[in-house]
Amino acid sequence: MAEQPEKQEIANAYGAVDLANLGGANPTASSTESANPNNANAGQDGKALPGIGSVPVTEGEFQQVAQLSKQVPVVLVFVDEDPISKQALAVLEAAEKQANRRFLLGKVEGANNPRLIQAFGIKDYPTVFALVNERPVPLYAGSPEPQQVEQVLMQLLQMCEQNGINGQVQAPDDQEIAKEPEEYAEPKRLAEAGDLAGALAAWEHVVTVRPQDQEAKRQLAGAKLALRAASESEDPLAQIDERFKSGQIDDAFNELLNLVATQDEPLKSAAKDRLVEYFTILGAGDARVKNARARLASLLF
Repeated sequence: MAEQPEKQEIANAYGAVDLANLGGANPTASSTESANPNNANAGQDGKALPGIGSVPVTEGEFQQVAQLSKQVPVVLVFVDEDPISKQALAVLEAAEKQANRRFLLGKVEGANNPRLIQAFGIKDYPTVFALVNERPVPLYAGSPEPQQVEQVLMQLLQMCEQNGINGQVQAPDDQEIAKEPEEYAEPKRLAEAGDLAGALAAWEHVVTVRPQDQEAKRQLAGAKLALRAASESEDPLAQIDERFKSGQIDDAFNELLNLVATQDEPLKSAAKDRLVEYFTILGAGDARVKNARARLASLLF
């Protein structure tokens, strides 16, 4: 993780982010409706939207969040398990309350969402983007002073109002929210407290009591990845973990498959297990997972 710079640069111009493979909007699209501010009028009467509140954003939920950005700006903070990320998130959470729910705050955990990390070109944590009418707006990296954050958010909201995007996210007690399983609370609490080993053990327990829960299995795989990244022990596959976390998915798969094909035990089994873990994080529907899984099967059988 890079050291926090003394002075943060805050951008308010549109960035080149490829979201095409995530099921969201193509940021280069130039349809008449999206290009004309007078037509971007969803939510312009200021009424509360049936929004999803302040939530963790994953690759599976990204399309829904992108759609919501047509009516209310979405602020995405990409975080890791480090103090600066937690500080940046706390500042944004305070700013969200002060803004009276005029933007949606989404937290993207880098370890569990490598496709989002790759699409947004995230190099370090924390990094903050906005989505406005399904288009990405780079805001800042690191953890600026709260006054700086408030200033850039004010500029963002003013820009959105000028383009008719001025809805309001409903508070959690104003809407029906699909509650996640209560077993998730303990591992998430431990992760937030920085107890990665405890969070890992707690997710293992969740998977034991909920053996069909694919999201719990994905969270468990992500917890393993996060703990390895924070560990000082020497892991022969650590560099491949870093490539995976940074969004270099194909490179990580290729290196692991090469190890399976060329190395003896125990490294061969370790590479195979790491592949299975990556498959779980990305999900069975990912095209890269399908290709890598087929290649792994051909090597093993």
